[in-house]
Amino acid sequence: MLLLGKQARTASILKNVQINEFLDFDNNRLKLKSSVVAEYILHNMDYNDDVELIVSKIILVLNAHNHISRYEHMLRMIVSYSNLRMLFNRKEKSYSERITKIYEIAKSLEYFKENPFFWLQYAIAKMEVHDYQAAQIYLDNAESFRKKKHVTDSWQIDTIKGRFLLEKTMYDNNAKYAYENFDMAYHYLHDNNTTDIQYPLRQVSLFDKYYRQFYDGFSNSERNVFLMHCIDMQKLIKKNISSVGKMNTRELIRIDKMLTKIQNEMAKKSV
Repeated sequence: MLLLGKQARTASILKNVQINEFLDFDNNRLKLKSSVVAEYILHNMDYNDDVELIVSKIILVLNAHNHISRYEHMLRMIVSYSNLRMLFNRKEKSYSERITKIYEIAKSLEYFKENPFFWLQYAIAKMEVHDYQAAQIYLDNAESFRKKKHVTDSWQIDTIKGRFLLEKTMYDNNAKYAYENFDMAYHYLHDNNTTDIQYPLRQVSLFDKYYRQFYDGFSNSERNVFLMHCIDMQKLIKKNISSVGKMNTRELIRIDKMLTKIQNEMAKKSV
């Protein structure tokens, strides 16, 4: 267990602590082993400097040994955006810039430079700060390297493409392509080939805001397709709602109710 006082600094941490004493790579997630570490990260603004340096050092060390399967697994997990985000005190306004610095270090390393998973995670990080221009480039990189490496499993990239289309269209208030982009996003999510269906289905939560922002500008035929897409997505949710785990079940129940509300509102508008 790693014990940190408020005066802890990176040099001593790196000198005395092994990677596995700081992080627990388990079931494709990063877990902080020590509650003291978790509390420190949550309540001390100055610890982000240490986290940034430690993670950067860890990535460099692991990359040098990426031929070892366990280290390769660690590399994949440590650049997962959801895992990386967890390590920082997000009360700091610039924590996202720290994550960008880590990705910038990683992107030229042997293991990552043509790794579709890495570029997908970097795209997600950029979407979180609404840098959709960079996110588009990194999504294209992910897709390009997926094809180059003949990776047939594209569900994660397709899911984020769907989310990207919805988010960027709303962020840009792009009414001109709102229907076209919604239709593409729907197919990325509905026709997704994943066995972990809760992941694309959770993105459907964006439909409500999208509907309120653009629906009134759709033509009658576009409104009909929008309605059918909502109905078909709701059918898919109902089909899978009992197989996604308790936490995700609650989320999908909420989305199911949201889709019902949208459909009821559309019905009233058509009268």
